[in-house]
Amino acid sequence: MSKPRVSYVDLPVPSRLNEYVGEGDFIDCVFAPSVGAHMSAEQLAKQAFGQMPSWITRLMQLRNAIVGLFGLKTGDVGVSPDQMPDSLKIDDKIGVFRVCYISEDEVILGDNDKHLDFRTSILKSDNGCILSTWVRTHNVFGKAYLAIIMPFHRLITQHTAKRLMVE
Repeated sequence: MSKPRVSYVDLPVPSRLNEYVGEGDFIDCVFAPSVGAHMSAEQLAKQAFGQMPSWITRLMQLRNAIVGLFGLKTGDVGVSPDQMPDSLKIDDKIGVFRVCYISEDEVILGDNDKHLDFRTSILKSDNGCILSTWVRTHNVFGKAYLAIIMPFHRLITQHTAKRLMVE
């Protein structure tokens, strides 16, 4: 029997990210099958975005060094599990991400900046979870930034989904 694989899917109707999506926005969604049903969306978000692998941490540190030169937002990269609050609230941080929305089935993290606004969601489903990313660019710099980071974004998203599948 083959091991379940992550796959790209459409943004699920129940996701709160649908409230953001407009014409021309970037959206992608990755389904991670066989994620433990016993985990809450909050636990999944902490597992996905809290303690990042060292190669992702180094990429984020490089990103922060570069974009900081342009006056864009940077943030702490990777948080050990003991540094995270027991229960998340709006505006708490998980790694570099600010909590924007919390429900029993979904956590949305993200921020707004001069060049773009972004949100990333973890939505529980009956047979796994969906990691979704939404981006709205504001200017040419935002479009260029998105184009440059896209290969890294896809690599990190797939890796994160695979990490969630490990129980």
